Amino acid sequence: MLKTLDIGLEDYKNLFENIKEGVYFSTVEGNVISCNKSFLEITGYKDSDNLFAGDLYVDNKDRLSFQNKILNDGYVKGFEVKLKTKLGEEIFCELSSNPLYDSDGVLLGYTGIMRDLSRRKSDELLIQEQKRKRLIDITHIQEREKKRIARELRSEEHTSELQSPCNLVCRLL
Repeated sequence: MLKTLDIGLEDYKNLFENIKEGVYFSTVEGNVISCNKSFLEITGYKDSDNLFAGDLYVDNKDRLSFQNKILNDGYVKGFEVKLKTKLGEEIFCELSSNPLYDSDGVLLGYTGIMRDLSRRKSDELLIQEQKRKRLIDITHIQEREKKRIARELRSEEHTSELQSPCNLVCRLL
């Protein structure tokens, strides 16, 4: 039995406000004209008044790359970027966005979703550091083992030299 779901404007507003990813609308110039509370929580701002997207980028080249990708491909999906919060803390985010055009085809701005990847990136960096430390440990163990084997070989060579009959006779003379 199928039930129809009557979705209205209030339902979309509820989705916009309660989804756990940041949702935003910005002008081409970068003024954030509307965003949800998750966007504000991720970026550390209290509201979108005077919020400029360019202030969020650690490297402005990333913003230009983002804009070029939208213009060339018509959208951006999974664009990983390092942003900064209002307090200057660097965070890793993933952006997916579409351009907004007026009826004449003039680009007005962008709408998109921002996902905070900071925890995942932090975990990845921790794992990489652990792997790097293990590799260093393994390298040290290998070096110690090589030295031990070399010592044993030198000791065996020395012992075999002493035990050869010719060496014994030569020593007696």
